[in-house]
Amino acid sequence: MSESLWHFALWLYRQPDVEDLCLELQDRHGADVPLLLCYAWLDSRGQALAPALHEHLEREATRWQNEIISPLREARRAMKRETDIEPLRERVKACELEAEKALLERFESLVSHAQTLAAPDHSLCHQYLNQLGVNGDKQQTSLALLQKTDEFRV
Repeated sequence: MSESLWHFALWLYRQPDVEDLCLELQDRHGADVPLLLCYAWLDSRGQALAPALHEHLEREATRWQNEIISPLREARRAMKRETDIEPLRERVKACELEAEKALLERFESLVSHAQTLAAPDHSLCHQYLNQLGVNGDKQQTSLALLQKTDEFRV
């Protein structure tokens, strides 16, 4: 694989409006942002997933969110109210980001040996947004931002 999922995720997240979109999808629709970024990466590569691998990625995402990432996020957000512990909050934020990086690396490892399938009728991002109940204009806007990857180069 020529460009890493981590570098792609950093690049895409920094694009205009993508961070806000990801946080909105996370907070309002329960999206798993690392999984969404993984799907955008796979879509940009024209790589589809076998159903078993797709399910495995989603199980891993759920497990990591429940056991590792969400507890760190909740602790970090709770610390916003405590102005005297900002250095601690920043360390927790760094741990949260490191956990998301580790999850993305795990995803990349899982898909790196996967058989490339023919492109599906709908992108993985499209399928995931449908699964989350994101439809209509919001889905179209989301897809436009997540699939604007022509400029990405490592």
